[in-house]
Amino acid sequence: MRKLIILIILVIMVINTAGCEQVSEINSPETLEKETDKSNIEEETVKEESTTEETVIDEEQEESSLIEDSDVTEEEYGPTLDGNDLVPSEFRYKARNDFTDYDFRDSLDNLLNFTIHSNDRFPSSEYMPEEFDPKTVLEWGRSPVLGITSLHEQGITGKGVNIAYIDQDLRESHESIQGKNIHYEWIDYNNAIDYGTSMHGISVANLIVGDKVGAAPDVNLYFIGHPAYLRDQKSHSEAIYKVIEINETLPEDGKIKIIGFSDNPDPSESNISDFREAVEAANDNGMVVFFADNGVALIKPYLDRDNPENYEPIFNGTDRVTFPTTYTLGNSSMDDHYTYWNRGGTSWTTPVQVSLAAMALQVDPNIDVFKMNDMMLESAYNVNRTKLVNPVGFIQLVKERKTR
Repeated sequence: MRKLIILIILVIMVINTAGCEQVSEINSPETLEKETDKSNIEEETVKEESTTEETVIDEEQEESSLIEDSDVTEEEYGPTLDGNDLVPSEFRYKARNDFTDYDFRDSLDNLLNFTIHSNDRFPSSEYMPEEFDPKTVLEWGRSPVLGITSLHEQGITGKGVNIAYIDQDLRESHESIQGKNIHYEWIDYNNAIDYGTSMHGISVANLIVGDKVGAAPDVNLYFIGHPAYLRDQKSHSEAIYKVIEINETLPEDGKIKIIGFSDNPDPSESNISDFREAVEAANDNGMVVFFADNGVALIKPYLDRDNPENYEPIFNGTDRVTFPTTYTLGNSSMDDHYTYWNRGGTSWTTPVQVSLAAMALQVDPNIDVFKMNDMMLESAYNVNRTKLVNPVGFIQLVKERKTR
């Protein structure tokens, strides 16, 4: 006799990109049916569901990643509800998914689409496909992509370069960012609390400087946390003004020229004009602001992460740079926990973009930062009618055009 057990396995991930136009479905929970004697499991239906504790919102944006013009319209940016709009406590993931009673031997395709937490429990090997091991997948995803490691081997790691990233609160105690050059400040806007529990903050920090996975591991990262979940973009603007203030204390050869947001201007939130004005002020002070409006590309476990042909773009188009978003990143629930995101969204693109910008500044401190996005687009791989970022090609282009 068969018993139908409905298990929400995949999580609908909605990783912000405030002000984006469409929500990317990150995980589609599969309905599984198994024999009571643990002998078989069959796929029945696909079911979508989002919960407070197991949902992250992620969306796409059509504008360029370089915002200098303050004339942003609602049609261009929103409105949206995104990951940065959720209070950090809502990012606390279920401590453990217990799959020990399931037979996954015939479910390899499903498993390859799982979001995996390092403390999830799986059945013994006799009930798992030989081709799939959760621990191996977690480790596979915890590495840079598309030749970035080869740049590190050349000493191009962002060393000596100061950049800023503005996001939710940061779990400073997570093991993945210990010993890194992080200067953390919290914007106490409207008496908002620094929970230190946001999955968003630790995730984007991992992508920049995190152990093993960080694209620019030696960069000096000024991380500004702010309560984006208030849906009041004045907190965004205050964070930018904080960066401008910090910059005034830095020497001329150490000025911050790069600011990153896993977010976008959003007219559905209050005080967007303040946000626009702050971006203009940053531009006037020589800082480019990158937003989460790039393309997204995915890769299946075990494939070569350096091979551009292994990536599957989510949206085709040659007018913006596409970045891989399949990673294993620090989990905010505990200091030694990680999450493998099989289908990360645009929030995971900007941290790598600013990391490449930092590496470019290490190679050429005089580079025009306002041309960087165009240079990334120019040097990108052409994959499936998409401009997939080419880190090695981008740095080579920077070297060729280096200002003497």
